[in-house]
Amino acid sequence: MIAQEEGLKQIGNLSASDAEFLVAAGVESLPTLAGSNASVLQEEMTGANAILAIDEFVPSISVIESWIEEAKKIGDIEEPERVITLPLEAVEEEIEILAAIPVPASVLIKQNINVRDVAPMEIFLEEELEPESINVEAQDDEPEVRRKIDILEVAPFAVRRSDEESDGSTQIKPLEKSSIRDIRKTPSPELNKGKKLHSRAYIRGVLHPQALRVRFAALVSLIILILLPATFVAGGLMLAKFTLWLAVIPAAFLLFGILYGTHARGLKCRICGQPLFAPKACHRHVKAHRFPFLGYILPTSIHILLFHWFRCMYCGTSVRIKE
Repeated sequence: MIAQEEGLKQIGNLSASDAEFLVAAGVESLPTLAGSNASVLQEEMTGANAILAIDEFVPSISVIESWIEEAKKIGDIEEPERVITLPLEAVEEEIEILAAIPVPASVLIKQNINVRDVAPMEIFLEEELEPESINVEAQDDEPEVRRKIDILEVAPFAVRRSDEESDGSTQIKPLEKSSIRDIRKTPSPELNKGKKLHSRAYIRGVLHPQALRVRFAALVSLIILILLPATFVAGGLMLAKFTLWLAVIPAAFLLFGILYGTHARGLKCRICGQPLFAPKACHRHVKAHRFPFLGYILPTSIHILLFHWFRCMYCGTSVRIKE
């Protein structure tokens, strides 16, 4: 990886892998490097190296400090004015600041890392604080337990109380199931009382909002599919002057054809929105009701009338027509 800012190349003893470490830790310019903390920067490099495998060894703190000093000399940068030094005992609450390692696309390609394999930052914000500027006077006592923090602005961060102070109100609890049964999603237990779970007689699936219309459409579709071949046979016999009473069959086919066009053809699945009783040139679901050489509409209609539920021939969802 090549450093994104040309200024980093001015550091004398900075190799290509060292520049890669700096960019992975979020340091892309001389001012940023000059204002960095060596120990914190090495910790960021270690974390980045564990993910990106930049080099076998991470630069030592002394080497990083030499980079920082040289960056200050090159850029003529003074020490940051707003610096706070806090004793660890004075911190009553654990402050967790959101952080991320910038990973350029070239590194992902070089290391054969899939974008979907990069884990997201899973941090719950329990309390958001407004950004504010902080300027605290440094304390010279107790140097062993002091942490040096360079602060320009405090971004929104999460405050997580210790286990001793927590009252349990922030713990995530599982959702309680409602005692009210939604019959649109699951049938009532009384509906399948005494029926085996995996039998066809067991009514299952989501409730169709037009249950009565589905029954009527199934009946009309079944009759129209029976009358279709019967009409051709009756027409042939009528041409042969067999009997004129066979004209009732084409008339019935015409009547039920009108009912099919007005009530059955436009009926759709409540899940995928595809027609239930109309042919369509596309693949059907593997679990759809089907008779060899007869298609899907006829067996679906019979299944609806006999068992009061069916599988959509397109999405395969179980749909019932009985509450």
